[in-house]
Amino acid sequence: VKSDIRDIDKSEFVQEPHYDRTDNKHMHERMLDKTINPDYSDLVAFCGASGNMFDCFNEWVKLTYTTDAKLSFPYVNSYGWGVSHHRKSKLICNVFAENDSFCVMVRKTDKQFAAIYEQVSKQAREIIDHRYPCNNGGWIHFRVTDEASFKDIVIIMESM
Repeated sequence: VKSDIRDIDKSEFVQEPHYDRTDNKHMHERMLDKTINPDYSDLVAFCGASGNMFDCFNEWVKLTYTTDAKLSFPYVNSYGWGVSHHRKSKLICNVFAENDSFCVMVRKTDKQFAAIYEQVSKQAREIIDHRYPCNNGGWIHFRVTDEASFKDIVIIMESM
């Protein structure tokens, strides 16, 4: 199993997009139209400049944590289309497609956050500091827009 994100050959995942991005979407806007049933390549295309990172991250999560990845429109309408990663019945994370970015929603324990806190950027620490509390940990919504934020989310995910 390839667990290093740099080892993934992305060439086999590239497909023609079907989702129309020509309507001047705003930065970080999500795919909120439930009547459009996108396929995976549509989510990648919707992420625009961050599409390759979206694709690479999802493949890394699938390979690293042996997840069942499914397209989903979970929770309420403000979350939009994304990829839900489950291992058996446990949610590992949700990855939401955004215009020129993507957002990872993940729950960690306080101990897991503490273990990686000094390894991540100041911006990532601020997100961790303002997490939505839940039992002995909390939920974060981590937006990935560039290589630095991509590196941070991989470090956060590795704290499992």
